[in-house]
Amino acid sequence: MPLYDQNASVLGMVVPLGDTFQTSGSVTAPTIGQAIATIAAPGAGVYRVQARLVMSGTAETAVLNAELRHGANVGGKVGFTALAAVQQITEFERVTVLGGEAITVNATAGAAAGSVYTVILTAVRIG
Repeated sequence: MPLYDQNASVLGMVVPLGDTFQTSGSVTAPTIGQAIATIAAPGAGVYRVQARLVMSGTAETAVLNAELRHGANVGGKVGFTALAAVQQITEFERVTVLGGEAITVNATAGAAAGSVYTVILTAVRIG
């Protein structure tokens, strides 16, 4: 019997610890295309990716002003809700990452002055 648990619960999923990558980042008023959170080169494979975008500072009106990228590819939009009690998670079921590619959440367009974008980014290798 191992001395530690070989699995973890990440945003409600039970995953092997060795296959999970997580990072976070925070940027004030990100510019067009600026990375907010980056998992640098997790290795080639298929990943389930979850992104949580939390807003603070000056109110942002562009609800879908962030996107998931792997390398130069855009996987989809990452949004937020204006309801403070709700923490929205955007999940991408299958993201194929090539060797050397990073998984990032980037601003799509320039953000409102004073807005603070904070992202928690998790990638779980599933293949």
